[in-house]
Amino acid sequence: MVRFETSQALFEAFPEAQKSIAVEPTEEHSLTFLRGLAAKGKLEDAVAFCAYVLPRREAVWWACRTVRAFLNETANKHFDVRPVEIAEAWVAQPEEQRRLAAEAARAGGDPDSPTTWTAAAAAWAGGAYTAGNSTPVAMPQQLTAHAAIVAIQLCSRRVGMPRRGTRLRTCIDEGIKLAETGL
Repeated sequence: MVRFETSQALFEAFPEAQKSIAVEPTEEHSLTFLRGLAAKGKLEDAVAFCAYVLPRREAVWWACRTVRAFLNETANKHFDVRPVEIAEAWVAQPEEQRRLAAEAARAGGDPDSPTTWTAAAAAWAGGAYTAGNSTPVAMPQQLTAHAAIVAIQLCSRRVGMPRRGTRLRTCIDEGIKLAETGL
């Protein structure tokens, strides 16, 4: 369940990923490359790579699960969990009305909240957008990965070391498992 067989293929499809992943691509299989990043302690690079390599629906699910785990672990009860619930509903049934509900949650949510970014990941996983009165344009495929990365980074920065590293490793392991088995 990976979108790209190699890291090189990912970087060719999404050159902008190099802004989030500060590692040279290789011809290794994507999951081997991902495991290597984690083993070298390049956890933020691994999170970003995982967000790009997973199919969009799986990336949204992974971000939702990761955000919930971080919030449960850190007892951050002040975050509105409705955006995560809306994103999870889209994953369960990826229909346009649910994607639009995620867009509404994103637009009305706190931009500093990881839960809002899970809704953004779902909202940006398909459909189209318009700027002003312009013609609708297909949603750029990298936006789901971007939103998933931001959601996970916002959470991870609220956790102190060494728990942060442990939590990110668990997140990466879950992303790998999802890539291997699917939803």
